[in-house]
Amino acid sequence: MWSEEKRIRGIFTGMSAGYIALGLVLMLWPQGAMNVICGVLGAAAVVLGVYKLFRYFTAQGVEVLFVNMSAGVVLLLVGLVLLIRPELLLGLLPILLGLLVVIDGTARVHTALELRRVGYGAWGLELAFSALSVLLGIMLIANPMFSLNLATAFIGAVLCVDGVINLWDIFYVSRQIRNLRR
Repeated sequence: MWSEEKRIRGIFTGMSAGYIALGLVLMLWPQGAMNVICGVLGAAAVVLGVYKLFRYFTAQGVEVLFVNMSAGVVLLLVGLVLLIRPELLLGLLPILLGLLVVIDGTARVHTALELRRVGYGAWGLELAFSALSVLLGIMLIANPMFSLNLATAFIGAVLCVDGVINLWDIFYVSRQIRNLRR
């Protein structure tokens, strides 16, 4: 059976590989990837919206919740907008992904400071990588529309860099922490 540490490391490895894969797809096929993402998100929102409305109109007793109708209508409308006018999401995507990268980098600042506290010599490298992630995320947030294809390719590059940094964290830093425990 896997220990909790191995399970968490596996989750973060998979997440990092996903960042890198998504980043490569966005870099290599920016416009097509964005259209597919909008189509998939739009279709999923429509299906979920129809399901919520169905649940509202067929439920009885305690199951009749106004939230099902409200959520159903909102999801249905959002899904239709994504399918009909995907460019609306395309303007928000760099901002949302930028926030994700800033949050991820900020969390790694904490890791760097903890490594410093326990006496790990190369904690500064971890801090530099964290700062790079935060800076790249801020760049996405500050200027999200500097050409959609270029922005999409840039988002892909940022995700690849962040994924590689996460993999470095997972393998190298966790090995150093194990060595410090001994």
